[in-house]
Amino acid sequence: MELTEKGYKKRLIDDKIEEYLKIFGAIEIKLGSNEIEDAKKSLNQFSDEVRIKSKFKCIICGLWDAVVKDSETGIYIIPITALKN
Repeated sequence: MELTEKGYKKRLIDDKIEEYLKIFGAIEIKLGSNEIEDAKKSLNQFSDEVRIKSKFKCIICGLWDAVVKDSETGIYIIPITALKN
């Protein structure tokens, strides 16, 4: 679980990025439900690239009915309307 590759010079911000990904997770925002599958692939690819397994991954979607946890990936799909007070 680190942001380093062979030959990569670690930046000062890398530790903060790693810490925030562990705390807050990874979020992707999509307007329509037709983009959900692409968002799942993108979130998983991002986690693989930075080699950090976020504790929380979610997709915020403009057009979605309810908060759902994808059984395959563990990614939450959240309608934007669920974020209002």
